[in-house]
Amino acid sequence: MDIKSFKGIGEVTVLQYGSSAAVIDSFGAKCLALVIDDENLLFYDEEDIGHSGSPLCFPSFGPLKNNEFLFDGKAYPMKQHGFVRDNECTKVSSTESEATYELKQNEDSLKRFPFNFTFTVTYTLSENDLKINTKMTNQSNQPMPVLPGIHPYFALENPDNVQFTTKASQAYNNLNKYEAESLDESDYLKIIAEKDGIKTVKVCRNPDHHMPNHGLETMEILRGNQKSIKLKTDFASFKLMTVWRKSADSKFICLEPANIQNGLNTSPIIINTGESMNSVIAISV
Repeated sequence: MDIKSFKGIGEVTVLQYGSSAAVIDSFGAKCLALVIDDENLLFYDEEDIGHSGSPLCFPSFGPLKNNEFLFDGKAYPMKQHGFVRDNECTKVSSTESEATYELKQNEDSLKRFPFNFTFTVTYTLSENDLKINTKMTNQSNQPMPVLPGIHPYFALENPDNVQFTTKASQAYNNLNKYEAESLDESDYLKIIAEKDGIKTVKVCRNPDHHMPNHGLETMEILRGNQKSIKLKTDFASFKLMTVWRKSADSKFICLEPANIQNGLNTSPIIINTGESMNSVIAISV
């Protein structure tokens, strides 16, 4: 696979570790590709880079009610998944296998999120593994609410043959007013095996389901004849695991360390003045 074939919106940096490679786009500071054994584990479409790779969602995951962030009696416009993914980020350091990017408040962000902050992400590539370490620092004189997420698009050759593991027993169905739905009764997520409380779930149709009590620090994503992927999640930062794809024949599946919709308004994580919040996820085979 020609690693130079991956084009970003911003400046592209290629990380290498042995035969593994990761491609990072400065626009949104996101991973566009994770190539292991000559296979890109992440879905990539040069015509739709915004819905490729693994976008970062800050300060909020998912949509907010009326597309508004409410704070101190005021409403601020904020679209789905926050604004980091729509900003050019600064590369502050890099080595052959690691790169760090940051985004600080700017004129546009202050219209949406009235805080001084530094958002930092470090990508560390090792053999068969990519760690994504985010750090959110509050530099305002008041507590700062956040509720982040990460939105990886995992590549599929056969959309009809994808499964994952979880301890969850229900999900909020965003196709039905975010109502709680038992996995035993879902038309989108079918439990096909269970052992020691760990369920193997087959993805059907086009789910938009958000699972509380996912409970697995490391989940396995099974992709038929393709390599299985392991996704390690930080439960202190991400309370839900979201399962989504655009259509039943999409050549990707999104398993997203996430938080509840509109949670930035209703149940945020609070970062006090001068303090930081760190989170780490890892993608490996």
